Amino acid sequence: MNNKKIFSVKMFWQSFLQLKVIGFISTILMVLITCVPICISAVNIKSNIEYAGVEKASRYVQLVDGNDFIPILILTFAIITPVLVLFAWNFLNKRNTSDFYHSLAYTRLNLYLTKIAAFVLWILIMYASIFLSAAILYNIFKTCYIVNYGSILSVFFSEFICCLLCAAAATLACSITGNIFSNICLTGLILFFPRFIILMVQVTVVSIVYFASSEHFVSILDNSYNMIVGQVFSVFTGSSLDGVINVAHSKIYTFVLALIYFVTGCLLFIRRKSETAGKPTLSWKLQFVIRTVIGFSISIIGVISFVGAVRNADIEKSQSILYVVITFIVAAVVVIVYELIASRKTHRVIKAIPSIITAYVLAAVFGVIVNIGIGSMINYQPDASKIKYIKINTGNGSYVYDKDYFSDVFSQVKIDDIDAINSIVNSMKDNMEIYNTSDEYSAIFQNGDYSPVTVYIKDGIWGRYRTVYVKEKDIQTIINGAVKNDEFCKKYKKLPQYEEAVISWSDNMSDEDSKKLYNTFLDEVSKMSFEDWYLTVNGRKRGVSLAYVDISFSLNGTKYTSEVLIGDKMPNTLQAYMNAVNKYVAENKKDSYESMCNYLDNIETEKNKDNYTCYISVYDVENNTQSRIWSENMDGNKIVPDLKENLKNISLEKKFDLTKPVIEIIFYGNRSGGSFSYFFQMDGYDSLDDFNNLGPIGL
Repeated sequence: MNNKKIFSVKMFWQSFLQLKVIGFISTILMVLITCVPICISAVNIKSNIEYAGVEKASRYVQLVDGNDFIPILILTFAIITPVLVLFAWNFLNKRNTSDFYHSLAYTRLNLYLTKIAAFVLWILIMYASIFLSAAILYNIFKTCYIVNYGSILSVFFSEFICCLLCAAAATLACSITGNIFSNICLTGLILFFPRFIILMVQVTVVSIVYFASSEHFVSILDNSYNMIVGQVFSVFTGSSLDGVINVAHSKIYTFVLALIYFVTGCLLFIRRKSETAGKPTLSWKLQFVIRTVIGFSISIIGVISFVGAVRNADIEKSQSILYVVITFIVAAVVVIVYELIASRKTHRVIKAIPSIITAYVLAAVFGVIVNIGIGSMINYQPDASKIKYIKINTGNGSYVYDKDYFSDVFSQVKIDDIDAINSIVNSMKDNMEIYNTSDEYSAIFQNGDYSPVTVYIKDGIWGRYRTVYVKEKDIQTIINGAVKNDEFCKKYKKLPQYEEAVISWSDNMSDEDSKKLYNTFLDEVSKMSFEDWYLTVNGRKRGVSLAYVDISFSLNGTKYTSEVLIGDKMPNTLQAYMNAVNKYVAENKKDSYESMCNYLDNIETEKNKDNYTCYISVYDVENNTQSRIWSENMDGNKIVPDLKENLKNISLEKKFDLTKPVIEIIFYGNRSGGSFSYFFQMDGYDSLDDFNNLGPIGL
């Protein structure tokens, strides 16, 4: 007899085989969905490399990390896992199959664990198949992709936890309901109802409390903690998925929640009676709770809108009252329809009325609580002496774009410098004074004197997020506080090796020269002081730079794309860059170069002006300023003869004097691939004042 066993291999194998059709079809579909785009992309990359030439291969290579698999793996917990689980527990919804399984010589715990093991194994098989098929293709097309397998495994692990949470919620729902409609409805409520209410409150608070953070709410109540909800809601909120998938606390929270649901489902399954099959729930009390939750989730929408109207003088109160009435009516209708479908008995509609009334009362009480909480948030002013540290986030929060590496590193540093903390506290007081005394507070904060930053203030167990509008002098104080953190300085200067990233320069050059140039760049970065490096990274705020490099790479599951301007702080890199660009022109653009020279020869007669165009940028590297003269202004300009003389021959390598102006001539031909840039200097032109008809840029 198997009565005392908690797990039966035979029962597990039978349950596993019962799911084979769904398991095999799902696995094959997911492998195809994964592999086809990889193959298509590889073909396109190879085609681009073949057209452009092997020396340009690096600019077409695609960086792959775990984030690229998120859209695919979402399907596993959004569609496939619910289907597997509902099919595995479907015997509970029919009286004859329910009686059969309950009569078997196995303990309820045995039956519960074997069913869970069966569908979890199918999920593991599906994930392993997706990963292995992708890895094989990436190895076949290894010249087309730079793959971060660590990041991919991390995302796979996160999404597998999401599958466990979804399976746990569906299992819990099946343990206490007796038909497929109730199974599905309760699964949705378990997964999304709590976080939906939190999202409603968050949207309302952010719209009313001007300084509330739209990206973060109240620590553990932040939707990013629940990875399923965070991913689903990000589609509507546009929030970053990196803060959902690639952080430890989200994985831990989601896994613990899944365990709680599994354990709760087990306790209820053990107590479940076979007679529940075909019924909405185990008891009328539970059915009352489900009806109330459904009514509450709709009624609260109207109540929250009314709270917003009370706090916002610009919203008509009569409209919000009408909205409350409409949502209350809709809530009643939905509860009644649910009861009719779930019970299939018209006389039970009367029993839904107490649930509807209870939902109304709870929604009203909740609205009062939210209103009190909003008042508390508006009046919050931290005490600088009680703040342990602050964290500043000025980076990209959109889920569409890659993060900027340097902004992300800055957002992670814990700033405990008292001057920086005081700057934030004083800025919050200044913000609140403007908010309370001026009806034009929004225009004041947006006029350019203030910069918005999201601040995490650690002044208690959980800490708080706020949007603070900070003046330029206070930003510098905050930066000064951050640079006192040695770990921050090390991370800020740590960049990937050439083989670990996709490197793209502002002008064309060969892959070989690109690698040499990037290594020169890394060498100069390592020798620079942190202050010079920080100014280089944030160079756009200081003016215009002659060249830049785009660095795309993946680190700890997060994809970054950062742009660094190459200016006066990096003379060796700048020298190597200009020579690499000139070398590329000499080796690959001879015909276009001759066309440019002919164009300059005929500039006075305007011959070929419709077919070609060019302009000259003149850089003062030391002062990081730039001026420009367009081709239509060159006619009669005294520098044209000097240009012709200096451009007679292409120079493969020269030593540039960076204390004097550097000239870049940019030529656009009328044929595909005819455009290029070329750098040089001219004797007798020692400053920008020596050039005529130059228009300033970026000053």
